[in-house]
Amino acid sequence: MFSAFNTFGKLGALTASVARAWSPLALWPDGIATPGMWISPRDLTSQWQDYTGTTPVAVPGTVADSSNPVGLALDIRAGAPEVLGPELVTNGDFSNGTTGWSVAAGVTIGAGVATFAAVDSSSALYRAVSVSAGKTYQYEFDLVASGGSVQPVIFGDAAGPEFNSSGHKILRMTATAPNGNVGFRSNFFIGSIDNISVKEVPGNHMLQSTSVDRPLLSARVNLLTYSEDFSNAAWIYYASTRNALTTAPDGTSTAQLVTLNSQYAYLAQATNLTLPSGTCQLWVKRISGNTALHLRASTSAIVYATPITITDEWVEYSASWVSDGNTFSFAIQDRNASGQGQIAVWHPQLNLGSTATDYQSVPGDGSTYATDFPIFQKYDGVDDGMATAAFSAGTLTSAMDCMIAVRRGSAASCVAGLYNGIADATKFFGMAESASGSGCVGSGAGTPTVWVDNTQLTGGTAVTRGTLHTALTVGDWHILEFRNLDLSTWTAAGFGLYTSYVFPGPRGDIMLYPSTTSTEDKDAARQWLADYYGVTLP
Repeated sequence: MFSAFNTFGKLGALTASVARAWSPLALWPDGIATPGMWISPRDLTSQWQDYTGTTPVAVPGTVADSSNPVGLALDIRAGAPEVLGPELVTNGDFSNGTTGWSVAAGVTIGAGVATFAAVDSSSALYRAVSVSAGKTYQYEFDLVASGGSVQPVIFGDAAGPEFNSSGHKILRMTATAPNGNVGFRSNFFIGSIDNISVKEVPGNHMLQSTSVDRPLLSARVNLLTYSEDFSNAAWIYYASTRNALTTAPDGTSTAQLVTLNSQYAYLAQATNLTLPSGTCQLWVKRISGNTALHLRASTSAIVYATPITITDEWVEYSASWVSDGNTFSFAIQDRNASGQGQIAVWHPQLNLGSTATDYQSVPGDGSTYATDFPIFQKYDGVDDGMATAAFSAGTLTSAMDCMIAVRRGSAASCVAGLYNGIADATKFFGMAESASGSGCVGSGAGTPTVWVDNTQLTGGTAVTRGTLHTALTVGDWHILEFRNLDLSTWTAAGFGLYTSYVFPGPRGDIMLYPSTTSTEDKDAARQWLADYYGVTLP
């Protein structure tokens, strides 16, 4: 594939009028009373790096992706994290003294606070509350600390991190058994606690308690580094010379002049990435000499090379290739026997997939990058996964639809939809496997029809894994959709880590909602996802 194009802000231009006027919340008209869930990576306020919800995720691009895991992602269909259930703790401010509270030796309640005197106890302060198994609760309190630490707990169920600094503390915990006590363990804590609050966070939230198995929050598109610093050692000048900066297409003095001194001279960055497919793009302008160049994704052999003919005007060129087993890099190279000439270059990019995207600035080593790009959770295809806590059968119904935005990072077999448990042999949907004639939906998920980018896949209600594998082209965003699922016997929902079918690559919004939702709202939801992730619908 080859194209030359000149464009700025394609993503911004994608916004459709329906997206401005319509809200995905229309899929759940009765809020939490409508079955389903909505997990959205783009909603940063609903995600935390740890599974107890104490450390918010960072804006992707402001920190290294490797430092931005997702341990907790809230279901936002009911308005979480702002919308909470009623207060479950009475006398949380100790205005009625010890009423309702039990304390260990060394803990005293008075003057509106609970004071700890170097207490070492697994049940230092607690009271009975009514919690439900599988529900998530927001736990808040004020802490004045001068020594030791305290750990908030739902006794017998869940424990938060240990706190040893003063301030207003907020965390989220999921109960695994009904009723119980809430309170604190104390590790020789010296200080006081006040204003204790526990409220339900309604929804089917996804979490991962094992830190190394968490997906990363990312918006990375451009896989090059130092994309605006051609003086950095990341750039290789083979038989070529870096000259001065010159005027770029946007009028700034940020384009780089390069002299090609001999045949096959090049400017390159040897990223050597293993990709299923890749696209290189670059603005180029002829200053002098020949016009025949190669835009390439390799410097080691005559592979991934597309001829381009440059002009005396700025043009942005792109070329795409499917992997032939070689790794992907980036190069602009002379292909004329004379080998003489000077060019100006600007905004180089290498991205996964077969479609050129908006340029993304990567000013340094990749730990930061331009942030105004679609946000996703990135799964490593090895052990990353997230799942809800267990819920009662019947929480989901026999008539559910699901849309998930996915971009496979490899052709490995995977489940690109949801599953009940990581080893549940029947309760899954969205299994993609090359050349497999088995069904892509397990018998425990009903007989839905399967759609990719609003096109129904062949096979009716018996679409094969091979058909889905072909439809979900590697490296490209797709809107994967299932209509009329039967999830009435499911007791959890997970994504990413299904036995040997682990998902590799980015995942966007998950929208699970009743099949009875209006066609107009379903169409609007599909377009809303497509606009954000850059998918063209028929």
